[in-house]
Parts: sequence; structure tokens; C-alpha cells
Amino acid sequence: MRDGTPEDEPNDEIPDDPGDTWRAGDDERAVHDPGSPGETTGFEPTLPMGPAGWWDDLDDDFDDDLPTTAPLPLPPEDRLWRHPSEVANGSDVTGAQAPPGATDAGVTADLDVARPQASTVALVLAAGLAGAVITGSLLLFVGPRQTVVTERVVERQLVAGDSAFVTAPGPAIDVVAVARSAKPSIVRIETFNGIGTLLGSGSGVVFRDDGQILTNAHVVDGSDTVEVIFSDGRRYPARVAGQDRLTDIAVVSVQSSGGESFEPAVLGSTEELSVGESAVAIGSPLRLEGGPTVTLGVVSALGRTLDTPDGGRLYDLVQTDAPIGPGSSGGALLDASGSVIGITTVIAVSDVGAEGLGFATPIEIARDVATDLLTDGEVHHGFLGVAGDDIDPDLAQRNNIVGGAVITEVGAGTPAAAAGLRPGDLVISVNARPVVSMSSLVLAIRRLEPGSTAIIGTLRDGERRDIVVVLGERPQA
Repeated sequence: MRDGTPEDEPNDEIPDDPGDTWRAGDDERAVHDPGSPGETTGFEPTLPMGPAGWWDDLDDDFDDDLPTTAPLPLPPEDRLWRHPSEVANGSDVTGAQAPPGATDAGVTADLDVARPQASTVALVLAAGLAGAVITGSLLLFVGPRQTVVTERVVERQLVAGDSAFVTAPGPAIDVVAVARSAKPSIVRIETFNGIGTLLGSGSGVVFRDDGQILTNAHVVDGSDTVEVIFSDGRRYPARVAGQDRLTDIAVVSVQSSGGESFEPAVLGSTEELSVGESAVAIGSPLRLEGGPTVTLGVVSALGRTLDTPDGGRLYDLVQTDAPIGPGSSGGALLDASGSVIGITTVIAVSDVGAEGLGFATPIEIARDVATDLLTDGEVHHGFLGVAGDDIDPDLAQRNNIVGGAVITEVGAGTPAAAAGLRPGDLVISVNARPVVSMSSLVLAIRRLEPGSTAIIGTLRDGERRDIVVVLGERPQA
């Protein structure tokens, strides 16, 4: 390994992507995707950046803090990933069905949602995340505490007129300009064990000029040492500054001896993002030499939720049909202006070929988590202590509301119980911001600081009530 020097000899061996121990040595697994009763999607989700794990039958209960049963062991014939030619030829993916997930009703939950009927879908994490089932939720954990960053650094955020390659109004997109702008900020991340054996690889996005890199937690989880390779071939040692398994976000810090300044990507926003807009995925799949891979697609859907084998959930994901390959986990999803709108995390394919199901964590979530990791070394999430479901259309119509969350359970001794929330309450806002689903309630609470005050707008027996809650800290798994 040489500090900041181009690598000489490419390694032809393509290792398995890094991931959680429950995925070690295994490949794609059959995963179930929620669908309408009696419908099946025919998809076997594959995590684009790595092997997939067993997923419970789709459970949309949003029992976010309730422990779930452990996933079944993966069959020995499973492999970490499939070559695209196998997918194109309709090669089979092993996939015995996993038993439905279960939760302990005696334990409190952060938030919850209803369970749709399961359908056969297999998800694969782009670089090493185990697996996921399409439903509607989010993840979040804490990494090791690190030293507080005090030096002045630069982050790039898009402002009006700041981008020289913003396209004119309309569907057109200058992919060449977008790729050229983002390329210097996209890196390949390689992880090693204590004796120097390569564990796997993924992608990352430089977001500060001092060499701080956003990636997925499953890319670096379990590694002893890390190296990053830039598009021009420069290779640097790096360390994991922190990781949050619940959101599957991690920060990797370049260890540069020369005090170099690195070019950060422009961080955008998903606030005004619309389905149908152009999207560009850029990452480093399969440890291919010569720089990152660029693919073009559209924003296929917003607000997707995926269940993970360890009982966690990924919420508010951006879905895209831009092709994403194994090893691209931690890469960037860009809008037409070249701004990062998400960190690519999961893909899904069917047994007859790629079906254009790729998922990215919104940049707002990734940025918030990264800030906490760099300042505190860990992430703190607000905790309410309820379980619930989406308000069904009939109930919403009867109460003259667009949507919301209905509380089905209030945990004893939780902030929700102390504030007087009850089963049957309809939650329609948090701090005057609308809540349209159980997922949005989960996100609203988790993005608030423990100890902060939240005003929960509710309907009880047709009467509007604002309930003040002092949030706790979400228990760590």
C-alpha cells in the first residue's frame, strides 16, 4: 500500500462484498416483497453491493423497537452475487421461504405500520448489506466514539446558479457533464481483516475537502483496516470514523500524510424531487479498474421502506431504475444538476433478469448521521415508544384528513405513555409538520434529539388535541 500513489497491479480476484456476519460467505437470498393480497411480484431482490440475507415475510407492522426473531441460516449453495449473464439467462437463485417475522408485544416500539401480503422478491445490498424486503421502514445504530472534529472543512451544497452544468428546464440531462463533475468525488473502498486479507469492496462519496467519505455501514462493518482508491488511481489508508447500522450509513476518513485537499461532491436535496426525474448512479462495482461506473435512469418512486433480517428497517428510500451493480453500495445517486440526492444501498432483481429496482438512502438522512458521527462518534435518535399502522382511507375520510398514523400500542414507561398518548389516537402532525403515514411518523421522531420536546397533533374521538412529549433516546439494539 502506498500513500496517495497510483496502484500498479490490478487484482483480478473479485471478492465477496463485506457485510454483517449473518451474511458472511453467502450470496443472494430469496426475499419476500409486500404486495397486494393474492399478488406476487416475481422478483428476487438482490442487494447490488453484496450478498443478501434471509428476509422475514414482509412485515409492515413498523414495530421499530420491538425485537424480531433471528433469520434462518442461509443455505450453503447460496452465493454472494450473480454475474449479469446469469441474471440475463434467468439463472435460478436459491430461495426457500423464511418464516414470518415475529415481535414481542411486551416490548415498546418506536412506530409501526400494517403488513401487506408477501410476494417473492430477493433484495441485494449494493456492497455488502445482507438483504431487505420491500415494505416501509428504516435502520439505525451507533458506531464507536471518535474524536470531535474541530478543524475547518468545506462541504459543497448546491445553491442557485452555483452549478455550471445545470440543464435547461425539461427532461434533458447532460450525463457527460454530471459524470465529469462527480467522478473526482467517488472512491472505491476496500476492507481488510487483521492479517491483511481482502474482505470486500464498495463505494464511497467524498463530502468534505478534508477527506471525509460517506458510505454504507455494511461496506465497512467487521473490517480491521480500510483503503480508499480515487478515480485517478491514488490509494490512501483510511479509518472508519463511525457507523450507524440502523440507517446503514458510515463515515470513512482518509488518512493523508501530506495534508491534501480532496474535492467534495455537491450535496443536494430530495425535498423537491419528483417521480420521473432523471437520475444518474455512479459507483465502483466489482472492483473494476479505471474509475467509477456511470448509469442513467429515472427516479422511479419515493418513500420506499425495506425490512432487514435483523429486525431493522430502512425508511424513505429513493427508488431508481438506473442500473446498480454489486460493489456500488455507498456510491452516489445524482440528479440532473449533478448533486448527490442519495447513497445507493440496495437493488432487486427477478429470476428472469434485472427489473430496475434500485434504492438509495436520502442524502438528508446520510448527512445528518454523518454530522453526528463526526461530532459525537455516535448517533442519537429520538424515541416515542408506540406501535401503529397507517390510517386507512375510510378512516381518513371520516375524519376529513389526508392520512396519518393510528396508534395501536403504547409501551409502558415510555415518553408516549408519560405524555398521555393512547391506543386509538390518530397522529396527524409532529411539531406542526404533517404526518401522512406511520413511516413519516417514525422519521419525524427519529430525526429529533433525545430530550427535545415534540408537539404531537392527534385526533381522539373526533377532537383535535396537541400532546406535548419529551422524547427519550431510542434504545440501542
